[in-house]
Amino acid sequence: MAFVVGKQVGNAVTRNTVKRRLRALMSTRLGLLPDGSDVVLRALPPSARRSSPELAHDLDLVLDRLNQSRTSS
Repeated sequence: MAFVVGKQVGNAVTRNTVKRRLRALMSTRLGLLPDGSDVVLRALPPSARRSSPELAHDLDLVLDRLNQSRTSS
């Protein structure tokens, strides 16, 4: 699992906060990924203004899409 949080998201404090929040949210969702998965999450600038429940919802949507595309292949 890797996180990409560019300078467009905010200053260093903001970027690190976004990374910490994403890391905490993702730690409870690792079981949803297939074993051996490599995942890179790129945070977009609006992520700095999202609440934790909103980020969790967004992350769940992405993981659902990922699992749907994996099962339909």
